[in-house]
Amino acid sequence: MRRLIIGVLVATGLIVHIQLVAQTHIGYVYPAGGQKGTTVEVIVGGQSLSDVTGVYINGKGVTGSIVEKIPVDVKAKNLRTKEQDIPQLEEMVRVRINIDKKADIGIRDFRLVSENGFTNRIFFEVGELSEVKEVEPNDKPANAFRLAALPAVVNGQIMPGERDYFRFSATKGQTIVCQTKARILIPYLADAVPGWFQPVLTLRTDAGEEVAYNDDFGDSPDPVIICNIPQTGEYTLEIKDAVYRGREDFVYRVSIGQLPFIRSIYPIGGRVGEKTEVTLDGVNLSKNQLKVKVKKGSDSKIYLTAAGKGLHSNRVAFATTSNMELSENEYNGFSNPLFVPVNTTVNGKIMKPGEEDWYLIEAKKGENVVLSVLAHRLGSLLDADITLYNEFNKVLAQVDDTQDRSEGLETFHADPQMIYKCLKNGKIFIRIRDVLGKGGPGYGYRFSVGKPSPDFDLRINPSNLIINQSGTASFTVFALRKFNFTEEINLKLSGLPSGFIFSNSTIQKGQNQLRMTVTAPSQAKTGALDLKIAGSAETNGVRVERKAEPVEELMQAFLYQHLLPTSDFLATVVPPLPFNISHAIPADSILILTKENSIIFKVKVDRTADFKLPVQLVLDNPPKGVRMKPVTVPSGESEASVTIETGFNAFNQSYNLVVSGIARIQKTKKVKAKIFKALSPAIRVETLRRTFRQAQGIK
Repeated sequence: MRRLIIGVLVATGLIVHIQLVAQTHIGYVYPAGGQKGTTVEVIVGGQSLSDVTGVYINGKGVTGSIVEKIPVDVKAKNLRTKEQDIPQLEEMVRVRINIDKKADIGIRDFRLVSENGFTNRIFFEVGELSEVKEVEPNDKPANAFRLAALPAVVNGQIMPGERDYFRFSATKGQTIVCQTKARILIPYLADAVPGWFQPVLTLRTDAGEEVAYNDDFGDSPDPVIICNIPQTGEYTLEIKDAVYRGREDFVYRVSIGQLPFIRSIYPIGGRVGEKTEVTLDGVNLSKNQLKVKVKKGSDSKIYLTAAGKGLHSNRVAFATTSNMELSENEYNGFSNPLFVPVNTTVNGKIMKPGEEDWYLIEAKKGENVVLSVLAHRLGSLLDADITLYNEFNKVLAQVDDTQDRSEGLETFHADPQMIYKCLKNGKIFIRIRDVLGKGGPGYGYRFSVGKPSPDFDLRINPSNLIINQSGTASFTVFALRKFNFTEEINLKLSGLPSGFIFSNSTIQKGQNQLRMTVTAPSQAKTGALDLKIAGSAETNGVRVERKAEPVEELMQAFLYQHLLPTSDFLATVVPPLPFNISHAIPADSILILTKENSIIFKVKVDRTADFKLPVQLVLDNPPKGVRMKPVTVPSGESEASVTIETGFNAFNQSYNLVVSGIARIQKTKKVKAKIFKALSPAIRVETLRRTFRQAQGIK
């Protein structure tokens, strides 16, 4: 690569991309699922839905089509939603979904397709039970919606202050399961506290006597009732929000009947390539054990189901590892700790309140040891801590909650992990307990002892790109570095047709993210692309490769950000729009930016003949400490000079910077307001503390 210190760059012809700022967004789909072998019509609520043309649902056996754009009846909508003003839910379309009888059950990624590509992702479930949708009014026990037969899935929405009721018949001795799916369908709400719909279930007899209640199942906000029916008769199930909120995206699905359901499993993980006998704690199951063989190449977390009464149970998480595996014995207390070699995982369980499990490792002076517990991330109820003691019962170290950034659905990071540097040779005693003093069948864990092995995971955001012909789209690859891994990561993008160009693809040493751009040729074929990214790096003298997982960044409760995995990294090539921006900085250049030396270059605006609007040039989502004063290219003009500067807190960093051009069409009686945005290909910049002599610009 050429390393340059740039004073002035004169722009010539590289054409760039344009993109609409106001993209189509979907907030909910209702009902949020359907039975395989059926066709179901759903309402999709969102924003800017006027241009949607199709439906995308990942996996085989499920297809969708647009039926109609639904005119908004403002008066009826306000009456139902108590006049809530939620712009991101203001429009609706009706969609018809065809589910093949051989389709796999489970939750799918659902998106709409518009002239500008794929929308954000929402979830849609393919199930095996018959489905019903609530019919209002059903807000009192007296007008509860009657279920003709069980098992069934009921679909509904909770509006402000609303309660929904469902009535069914049950026989004494039956074990009825009522399993809710709400937060799992819409994991995070940006503008609601705590950041999701919090349903509460109550089951009552026909006389109104409460027989079961649940608001959280373990640490899941989605409640589950498991009730042994006391008397034959009529029962009413109530669902409401815990604090009586409600809106159109408070969507739920409740499965009701003698359903197979797994409360917990033990052990909660196994070794790759070996069979593991797994004991099930649940109801309505055909058997209480599974034989699980983890295939080579499996993910570190897989999911198990069991059968019962001809149906599939709920999914439960099961961890996989290549470590040697041990099981705790019932006598590994303080006086008889279980010895654990390095690179070993122990399967354990806190069986009763107040119980403590003790382990022993042999320490070698100067060595680092990784100690970790995997429990809560697998659905265990255990809130563990790890405490280290020497042979004189003196506390050496203690750790409780440790954040795992790769777990996008976790908001309570209860699993502990530490790296402990051994100060001398000898024995170290390790205590594992539940910090609240609880215990039981659902308190399983996996305790691992190992050496820190530097490594990394990769995430891609956003997972849906829109690329105009002759245009550029941007996305960010995040590096989740582990155990002090600091080396550079080389990224490889696959799935691009010939003629596409992507930017610098190296995450520099010590950095945790890289913004990348992809540019389409002018004659690129329109349509969808399925892209993939992998990253390779040297760690411990070995070249390793990791696949990048596409994610969506979701906001919780106005503040918190989470990266949730999606099934695909999708791009849509669409026709060009009225203007592009370009610059002449070679793609393989590295520009040096210091406090004394700014970067100055020209940006060209390429317009169609009838596009006369002024275009404002800004630095698009710049890193902290890097800035560019906005510049406007007036109507009729085609270029302007821009200046990039840095402050003290941006030194010794490497970035891919992107310039954007923004043009606005003002609203009139005949024309809708519209904002266009064009992005440049990425410009690689390094900010250094030293002062460099100003270099000659590129001609």
